[in-house]
Order: sequence, then structure tokens, then C-alpha cells
Amino acid sequence: PLKVATAFTGHLTHWSWDHLLWDVVAFLGLGIAAIRLVPGRLLICLVLSALVISLEIMLFHPQFESYRGLSGIDSALFGLIVAGLWRQGPPVRYLPLIGLAGFLGKTTFELLTGDTLFVERAENDFIPATSAHLSGMVCGLLAGSSKLWTLVKFFGTPRKGPTPGYANRSRS
Repeated sequence: PLKVATAFTGHLTHWSWDHLLWDVVAFLGLGIAAIRLVPGRLLICLVLSALVISLEIMLFHPQFESYRGLSGIDSALFGLIVAGLWRQGPPVRYLPLIGLAGFLGKTTFELLTGDTLFVERAENDFIPATSAHLSGMVCGLLAGSSKLWTLVKFFGTPRKGPTPGYANRSRS
């Protein structure tokens, strides 16, 4: 079974140099795009996806002795970009739909074949964790959604007016 420490550090380790290269290139490209498109949401996307993916792997894949790769977090960044493009309105709304369709096509291929689309892997080298990609995408969509962001801003914004629990005394 996967250990807690291994689950969280697994995002930083990879199965091969090819695996590392694909993940880092995707992370940098998607990260730069996300910073430009939705700059205030990148950190929440990264933290949320790292936590959720690690927990998802631990809870639903007890057969995994280890988890490695950034691809789940890359998927979260992609989801963040999809949400950011969607929020821009009708002229560009077809772009996130095309991106989402491509992501679902890639994920379906990986589920049906048990293989990866981009990373070259040796025979039984590792098992692709497609659920990490799906979990990451959901985290990215949530991090980029206006409803979640409104909730985060609500709880993180100081209130104006009297502090609850204290009487508002006026001096006369």
C-alpha cells in the first residue's frame, strides 16, 4: 500500500527521463498559460490538485505501491485554463470545449488501452493512473470556477462594519 509521505512526494518523482520530460514541458507550458489567463488561481489549483490526487490514489488504488508523476497536476492546470477560457465569454467558448473533448479523448484512449498517449513506457514499466488525470482536471475546473472563487474570497475577505459579538457603542 501507498504511504502518505510517498503519495505527496510522488508528484516530484518520475518513472523515466521521458516521463519527466513530458511532465515538465507540460507543467511549464500550462503553468505559464495559467499565470497569464487566471493569475490569482494558480496556487489554489496546485495545492488542491496535489492534495486531492494524493488522497484519491491512496483511497481508490490500494494496489499501488508508489505513485509518480506530474501529469495529474498538469491535468489540473489544463482544467484551470479551460475554466479561465470559458469565463471569458462567447467569442472564445469553443476553445475550452475543444480542449475538454481532446482531454476526454486522451483519457478514454488510456482507459481502454491501459497505455499512455504521450509518454513512452517499457513493458509493464508502470501502470498509468488515469484517475489522477481525471481528478486533476476536476480540481482545475473547480479552481477556475467563479463559484468556488467567490466562496474563497468570501471567507478570506475581512468584513466591514461592527465585529460580531461586540456592541456598537457610540460616544456622545
